[in-house]
Amino acid sequence: MEIFTWKWTSEHLDEGGNISAQVPAVLEPLGLSRDDGLRPDGKTMIPWKNGKELVWDVTVVDTLAKSYVGKTSEKVGAAAEDAEEKKIEKYQGIASQYLFVPLGFETFGSWGPAATELINAIGTKLSSVTERQSTRAQENNERNFARLREKRELEDKRSREDRDVADRYAGEDSRRVLDRKQEDSDFEQRAPDYCAMYRGKDLV
Repeated sequence: MEIFTWKWTSEHLDEGGNISAQVPAVLEPLGLSRDDGLRPDGKTMIPWKNGKELVWDVTVVDTLAKSYVGKTSEKVGAAAEDAEEKKIEKYQGIASQYLFVPLGFETFGSWGPAATELINAIGTKLSSVTERQSTRAQENNERNFARLREKRELEDKRSREDRDVADRYAGEDSRRVLDRKQEDSDFEQRAPDYCAMYRGKDLV
């Protein structure tokens, strides 16, 4: 007996959107044999709808079989629909306890109404999940971009502040250099006067 799992996100998410619903199922489940000993193809292990577990059985019929060609020539999918009705009759003993869905298909590709309804329901669920995941991904991207912008703005602000500090110190250094040059220039201009003033005098 093979076990597999269908996974999708629950429609009822928590605030973080993290609840994940799993629908485990088994292939050819034990305990559901028909009178002829055959078992359905699969069964969910938790309720699928209306509190009942889903049981399904697949049947494929020849669109051009003599027993169907008269119907299929008049209505597309007639053979698959007829095969599904026969499956329902064979499994009517479990109808009160399980939700039985026959999956009828034809060799020319047509689906029966029950198969179409179930597969469309699964497709709708998956599309809804994909849309929600896409929305959450977009929201996460927007939050990440916002954080990145804030980080860059903060880095730019700090860079500007650092440049302002550097410019301020550079300005002070430049002013000190200019003042020193001015002092040297003034001294050079007054040097002859100093020499004349102290000429002939002892400096000790």
